[in-house]
Amino acid sequence: IITPTNNSAHCIETNLKSVLNQGLTNIEHIFIDNDSNDQTLTIINNYKKKSNYRVKIYSKLDKGIYYAFNKGLKYSKGKYVTILNSDDFFSKKNVLGQLRKILLKNDFDFTYSNIRIVNRDNINKTLRFWKSDKINENNFYKVPHPSFFVKNSFLKKNKIKFNTKYKIASDLDFIISCFKYKKKYKYFDKVFVDQRSGGASQKFFNIFVANMEVFKLLKSKKINSKLIFILKKIYFK
Repeated sequence: IITPTNNSAHCIETNLKSVLNQGLTNIEHIFIDNDSNDQTLTIINNYKKKSNYRVKIYSKLDKGIYYAFNKGLKYSKGKYVTILNSDDFFSKKNVLGQLRKILLKNDFDFTYSNIRIVNRDNINKTLRFWKSDKINENNFYKVPHPSFFVKNSFLKKNKIKFNTKYKIASDLDFIISCFKYKKKYKYFDKVFVDQRSGGASQKFFNIFVANMEVFKLLKSKKINSKLIFILKKIYFK
């Protein structure tokens, strides 16, 4: 589990509690901290003392969120990896237990599911469900990256990582790259992760920037009907 942090003291404890509540010992939680100057590192270090699994903490001034994602991928040792942002959390206590059995039995390249988007200040208030689907090249945008669990060896074999030339849309680029090389994957019509509303990609100016980036990445991936793709993506969101 990779968790980037940047002055995340106001929200990180829900994330940590959701991982502790999974009740597993054979997991690894990696924190890539952007030189936080609030109580983030104190909270994470206290969490490390409570946990009975491996917790790694790297804190250094960074260039951006996708650099942090790539660092986490580089340091991760687990068979499967997921990114659980500091303001996101697992929806239930048995999410990882369920996934572990299915992933190890079937050896999927990756899996994804639905997510629940909650009020930033009241996580008990649901704003909407992000329902994904089976994917073709016209609807990659339906895959929510917080629900994505991918095999580490699959990423390394195919040299897949987050493209840092994108400021907002690199998660979509990452997902499309995974689908390009996939042999076996699974969509779960369930909610495994909750996401707080109000992230960087949801701000009005950033929506414009993100869609400009999406146009460029679709062109680079040789995906046709780029404008239709973007319009469908905007409508879906």
